[in-house]
This record gives sequence, C-alpha cells and structure tokens, in this order.
Amino acid sequence: MASVSVNAQKKDPTGLYKLQRFYFDDGQDDLVVQFDRYKYCGDTVALQFDIRNKTENMLNITTRRNDSKALKYTGKVPVGEDGKGTEIFDSNEKHFTLRWFNQYDAFDVFPGHSFINEVYDSEKGVEPRMNHVMEMFQMKGESADHKFMGCWRRIGVFDELDGVTYVFQNVGEMYKIYDAQHVLLVIGADNNNDRMETTCIFWPCTYVSDTNIKEFQNDCQITWLSGDSFKLRFDRGDGVMVDELWKRSGLPHNFQRLFGTNEPIFEWIDPLTR
Repeated sequence: MASVSVNAQKKDPTGLYKLQRFYFDDGQDDLVVQFDRYKYCGDTVALQFDIRNKTENMLNITTRRNDSKALKYTGKVPVGEDGKGTEIFDSNEKHFTLRWFNQYDAFDVFPGHSFINEVYDSEKGVEPRMNHVMEMFQMKGESADHKFMGCWRRIGVFDELDGVTYVFQNVGEMYKIYDAQHVLLVIGADNNNDRMETTCIFWPCTYVSDTNIKEFQNDCQITWLSGDSFKLRFDRGDGVMVDELWKRSGLPHNFQRLFGTNEPIFEWIDPLTR
C-alpha cells in the first residue's frame, strides 16, 4: 500500500487546476489566495488563467503562458544547474505543488531571494464556468442545432472607400466559440504570439433566430454571406453601428495543440494588398 501511495504522487499535472495558497521556505505563514488563478496543464505547455473580473453572467479572463514547457513532475529536488529551477512535486490527478525561486528583492507578499511554493487543486473552489470554458476550447461544449455552433474568426470590419464597400482586416485577432447557450470571445490569439497572451470573455448567448443573436447585452443582427461566413452588426454603445465579417475557422495552431483539436484554419488574404 505504501508503494501505491508513493507512486500516486509521481504524476505530471494534466488538466485544469486552481491556485489555493502560497507557502514560503523562510517560515512565513501560509498565504491564502485572494484572487482566482488557474493553470491548464497540457502535454507540451501550461497556460495560466487569471480571472480579472466576474459577474453573474460574465467571466473576463487573461491567459498567459509562463514559459515554453509543460509542467512535468520533478520531485522536491534541485532543478537546473543552479538548483533554482521550477520544481513540481506532491503531484497526482487532483493536486500539485509548484516551487519557484524569486531571484529578486521582496515584492508584494513574496520574500526576496527565496523559494515560493504554489499549491494547486483540480476540485477545491473551481469555478464551474471555468470548466465550461475549457470544454469550449476543446470544442466539447454543449452541442446545439443552430448555424453558429463551433469556432469563428473575425476577418475584419466593413467600411467604404470611394463609395465601394471593403473589408479591412487590420483590426486585431479575434475568435468566437459558440455552443448551446454561451459564447467565448478570444482576443489576441495568433500563431506569432509565442507567449499565447490573450483576453477571453465568457458570457451567455441567446439564439433568437438565424439572423438575430444576443451576446450578453449586445443585440446582434446577422446577414449570412455563405454557409460559413456572416456579417454581424451591432451598436458599439454610442449609437454607431459596427459591421464585422466572421468566417468559420479553428483557433491558431498553438492553441489547438494545447487543447487537442484539429479544426481547419481560414487564412485571409486582404484584396487591397494583393
């Protein structure tokens, strides 16, 4: 039995975990975390999720990749040439501890030039909506029989030049994933962003009809241009209407590798720059 218990602690973290507390090697008391931070651990990389704001109907999340590596079990032993590399220990399917060295002077609550221990758990205090967000990233969200189901990329915004309507692309990368009752907006995701830093907004979506959806408080009018593209029109909040072109597309490859999907990616060629 002892052997089984030991082996259970030697597992690479996999899936979603929530930060529970910090503790310090210098003897300071444990610090209970006063904010929501998660790590999603994949085979090749780990992504950090910080909830910046949440209400009854919305989660505003910042994602960040701390480094280029997955979190792999090391045991509580010195890592790296200087012995100050990141350690992963006390690890199984439900929890793990991440230990890193603060090489700088003391800042915020962290003691300087000492190890910081972060304890994560896959069940305690996990926001159910975060599990839902992870399902949507993996394209496993609640299925529904409507035309919007799945992932879309914003190609650009409609505008006029010399009386001719064009689509201007340079408006920032943006994706949406729709399921039965929600939409996940992903801002800033692209293959050139090695650190994968994005903003994600998760909120309810009501599918009134094929030509009208309500994303939280935005009443959006839809004009279908083909089976896999539509124009979305909404008031930006000051009476000015915005028209966006959306095309069915998977997320960038770096996100798809992390979440285990293989959706075709639509590559846009701006006709004004050919």
